[in-house]
Amino acid sequence: KRVKPLAKANALSKKELDDAQGRVNAAAAAVDMASADVETAKLNLGYTTILAPVTGASSFARIQSGAYVNAQSGPLTYVAQLDPIWVDFSLSEDEMLKFRQEQQSGQLRIPESSELVIELVLADGSVYPETGRVFFRDANYSTETGTFLVRATFSNPDGALRPGQFVRARAGRDPPQRSPG
Repeated sequence: KRVKPLAKANALSKKELDDAQGRVNAAAAAVDMASADVETAKLNLGYTTILAPVTGASSFARIQSGAYVNAQSGPLTYVAQLDPIWVDFSLSEDEMLKFRQEQQSGQLRIPESSELVIELVLADGSVYPETGRVFFRDANYSTETGTFLVRATFSNPDGALRPGQFVRARAGRDPPQRSPG
């Protein structure tokens, strides 16, 4: 602003006006570069936050804070969904054969899996207040354990059941629905 009127009045040379304009242009370019650097830093910072698509409890951090992470780093942690929670239990081959024999002889009637209610007994002998439903029965027999895997789902609103916890599963059937009146 000061140089232009002086150059117009021939108090400064054209070269000095050009030099001043060059400094203004260089400063404007430096501001633009700094703004671009700020945007790049914001973008890079966005990659430092990892969000899980589920809610639950997180395991311990397997990578220390501040460490460089890439695809070869492996899992950082895992999040276990707590509500609803799955409970896996198994039936031995002997139990399965016994159930089939009793079913064929008419001594036992096994309900459909949707009618099968699972009750959990906790380590202290108390019964978990929620009942679950079987939603998966593995067709394969495990030669390692000699069992068939069964999975039930349970409501777990207060997070009382945790992944890896040991419980006993008891199967029963829904009581018949009474008609009103």
